Amino acid sequence: MQEFLATLLAQSLPVLGALVCAAATWALLAGAAWLRARAKTDEARELIDRCATWAAGAVVAVERVVVPSLQRDAATGKLTGESGGRALGAALEALRAQLGPAGEAQLARLLGVASATGPERQAAVERALIGMLETALSEARGVE
Repeated sequence: MQEFLATLLAQSLPVLGALVCAAATWALLAGAAWLRARAKTDEARELIDRCATWAAGAVVAVERVVVPSLQRDAATGKLTGESGGRALGAALEALRAQLGPAGEAQLARLLGVASATGPERQAAVERALIGMLETALSEARGVE
């Protein structure tokens, strides 16, 4: 799924340009705001804030360590959809390591998918974490 999203994003950005970037950024920021609005306890709000901080750290780490090696390996020196998927996977792995199983369970409860089946629950949590990573990337690049 990560590779599909990365490939789709890589192919659609040149075609749709700034419009897609603006719409995606707005949707991701709205998604983070939706999560914060859904948080009914201080503990849940703290989890979201920690995730946002960890996502920002994961983005910085991947951009410093993983992306340069992927660019060196690419023939053109630019990330492809596949290498973008690997960068996203590395950032997602770092964020999940920070969050841990208990944090993922708490995030699933916040998303309302705690009682969902394993794959459905995992997909919902992963979408939320990817949204946080995308938001952190947009903020790191100064995209409003």
